[in-house]
Amino acid sequence: MIVMSEPGMKYAIEQFNKRGYLNGFIVERPEHSNPKDTERLKVAINALGVIHEIHKANIFLEEMGSETRIDLKIFHLILDKILNQYTKLTDEHRKRFFMETKKLEELRRTISSFSHTDFYFPAEVEYMVLGTSMEEVGTMNNCLSDEDFNDIYAHHIAYFQKGLMSYDRFIGSLREWIEMIREAKETLKVA
Repeated sequence: MIVMSEPGMKYAIEQFNKRGYLNGFIVERPEHSNPKDTERLKVAINALGVIHEIHKANIFLEEMGSETRIDLKIFHLILDKILNQYTKLTDEHRKRFFMETKKLEELRRTISSFSHTDFYFPAEVEYMVLGTSMEEVGTMNNCLSDEDFNDIYAHHIAYFQKGLMSYDRFIGSLREWIEMIREAKETLKVA
């Protein structure tokens, strides 16, 4: 997906007319937006695509007679948080987000046995729900250990989604890790 200004849109349309296709889709950026707004828009559109796939999965589950449903309300709240930095997320919101993504992973494993479907939100969304950002995670890497936070997060989410780790242990461990790195950085600034 590309977010671009009006001149860029005109160029892309010219290329489309010449080649007959574009790789991805394009969204016109408001004239006076800043780079953070553009990045939030990209993340929001990617998240909206995942929400749309989840909606289709819910329809599929209903048509198959399953009582299982994925709660879309929490994902719409997260979408609001992506677009509106002042939206507050509570611990209950975080828990609901990760519990629903756990259900999505279980559904994905079931569906992937006969089709390739992914319900993965961009890492920016998951980190925002945790209370951090891609920028901060980038500065966390190799701060205190040889293992990057991205790797630690990937292991934790995999254990959680497979049922090998409870939600409380999952969220508590990640929060402790983030806080430990934040404190270490502050100590390094002072020293």
